[in-house]
Amino acid sequence: MTKSYDEQADKVIKEYALLSSGATVLSSKAWLDIVITQIFFSKLVIDLAKIYNVKLGICSFIKLSYIGLIGSSYSTITTNILNSFIPVEIVKKTGEISISMVIIAQLGLKIKYAIRPIIAAENDFSLTKTIKLILGIK
Repeated sequence: MTKSYDEQADKVIKEYALLSSGATVLSSKAWLDIVITQIFFSKLVIDLAKIYNVKLGICSFIKLSYIGLIGSSYSTITTNILNSFIPVEIVKKTGEISISMVIIAQLGLKIKYAIRPIIAAENDFSLTKTIKLILGIK
């Protein structure tokens, strides 16, 4: 039973990671990237709670959303630093997509394991797990 919940959660995490990274590529302002990412991340937290039938109180939601704000800020700062060193626009956009996608997926996995009702030994936040999730590799 937990496996089907986990599969649904992984699908939702991947979806929001892709949506968030795509939306940030379309924006041209760093503050807008943070806002867009935070909106997607907040929705991700709500959807993960629904999948696992966990009722989030306002305090829990704010704490989890704060994690997303830190992650989206880190993503935006990292992307801007990367872009200042890379002259080719297509490479800049590829880096922006990758950084945003990986950070949201990593945070999504951490939230998934934090709110799921059954603590499992397979809690894995590794970059390998995140990339496998994004690419759809089992």
